[in-house]
Amino acid sequence: MTDPLLKIENVVVDFRTIHGTVNAVRGLSYEVARGETLAVVGESGSGKSVTARAIMSMLAENARVGADSRIWFDGTDLSELSELEMQEIRGNRISMIFQEPLSNTATRPSASSPSRHLSACSLRLARWRFPSPVRVRKIGSALSL
Repeated sequence: MTDPLLKIENVVVDFRTIHGTVNAVRGLSYEVARGETLAVVGESGSGKSVTARAIMSMLAENARVGADSRIWFDGTDLSELSELEMQEIRGNRISMIFQEPLSNTATRPSASSPSRHLSACSLRLARWRFPSPVRVRKIGSALSL
């Protein structure tokens, strides 16, 4: 069996605020094989973009990734890379595509559900594209749902 292209284990992301600590992602783990597509779908504010930013080392200054969190891309532990090395990966091998939920009529809040709507954040891995099955996994317990 080949190693996954992306592997994250026990990812925890917290934000320090003046009101205390906000737990955005708690113990999230998954793998994405080469040629596979994983759709992470959840309500706005559930931690999808925070997870993608953690993978890309692009979190806000008040964010903290858990000490036991591990993120590997193409066999490389991303936590061991310098900022310069991460800059070589960002945009070239990993990129983030923001999808604004309010720009899509299918996800707009309605009178029947004014505050509950889904949004998505795409993380493009590597520069090549493969025809692939899409895998959707419920990972809401690790995100802030």
